[in-house]
Amino acid sequence: MSEENADAALKEMDAFLELYGGLTLPEGYSAWDAYRDFRNTFLESDHGRRTLKVLMDDCFMRKSTLLGRPIDSLRVAAAEGQRNVILKIFNTMLEEPKEKPDRQNVTGQEQE
Repeated sequence: MSEENADAALKEMDAFLELYGGLTLPEGYSAWDAYRDFRNTFLESDHGRRTLKVLMDDCFMRKSTLLGRPIDSLRVAAAEGQRNVILKIFNTMLEEPKEKPDRQNVTGQEQE
């Protein structure tokens, strides 16, 4: 990567962090809000499903985290961390929260 490209990439990352680094969840954000948000993000559009497929492939959803021989414990730990991210996504969007939402406390657009 050229120095010019590296500088441009750093500026882009700085802009990204400035934009998203201060994000917070709304007060009262519930497991039901997360359930709906994750399902809307990953299951309701073609680009969401494609993104989910990329994450599944890249984050060891369907393959071993034991990479190469001899086994490098640091590489395995990093791969397990990636795998935990995709498992969190799947657990959040596929497992309905046990407690039903209170209509008055739902922060999302949809209410049940």
